[in-house]
Amino acid sequence: MTTSKKRVWSLIFRLIRALLVVLVALAAASLSGWIWFHHRARPAPLTETLFVGVTHVRTIRDAPRPEIVHLVTVDLDAPGIGFFVTPGDPAAELPLSARTASDFLDEFHLQIAVNADFFSPWYSHNPIDFYPRRGDPVAVDGYACSAGTRYGKIKNPAERTLRFSKGERPSFTLPLEEAWNAVSGEPLIEDGQVKIASFHDVERLHPRTAVGLDRLETKLVLVVIDGRQPGYSEGATLPELAEVLLVAGAWNALNLDGGGSTALVIEGASGGAIQLDSPIHTRLPGRERPVGNHLGVRAQRR
Repeated sequence: MTTSKKRVWSLIFRLIRALLVVLVALAAASLSGWIWFHHRARPAPLTETLFVGVTHVRTIRDAPRPEIVHLVTVDLDAPGIGFFVTPGDPAAELPLSARTASDFLDEFHLQIAVNADFFSPWYSHNPIDFYPRRGDPVAVDGYACSAGTRYGKIKNPAERTLRFSKGERPSFTLPLEEAWNAVSGEPLIEDGQVKIASFHDVERLHPRTAVGLDRLETKLVLVVIDGRQPGYSEGATLPELAEVLLVAGAWNALNLDGGGSTALVIEGASGGAIQLDSPIHTRLPGRERPVGNHLGVRAQRR
């Protein structure tokens, strides 16, 4: 065999060996990722005071399936409590620029944020093929307003709207024209009774986001349930979500956008957003989806 042929075969062998190393590394990474995704450690139950008048309870359930429930309770009579909804441009066909809940909290210097209205357009095919990305234009599917500027309207007669007065009081009965901030969703509880009006997989398991008020409208509750993460938290049905709200004292409540949109974040001690839940966007735990609008809470540090 000539020297030139030996060099060619040597090069081919080196390329094959390098390719095998890469394939083995990819297989190992894939296996490690699968093991982590299906067997990662779950957090411990937790009760904590986040801010003045704001508590967070994390409940870990094993039956009827693995499930992690986050309950944030806001005392509406506590000093410094306020609310804010993502602003939009009412003159635009798609009035909002998509943001994650963390983006929203950081941009407007809030202490708590969750995703809010259902929105469109959106799709999620895989980790690199999805819409919207940060800054992409979208529109909410229901009534919404921010600091007195309305940019969404009622599209479904069954829709319910949580309205916030200019004096920072939330209500389900305040006239819409008096709402300073507002978000909308699907009915879950009305006057202490479960009344679900939804076209969004009522009995299927999904991550969930909901907001409610107690009977005297002195407490606001946010419920976020992690989902789509086998062995960690698999999600909840809408009747199960409603039951969590009833136990938490909600007299009226609505279902906000869920699934890959679900996110619950707070401001950290040194600023910047911290995830309280485990969002899952494009099948990646911890990845937040850019969404249409959000509900934010202002609160004083302890």
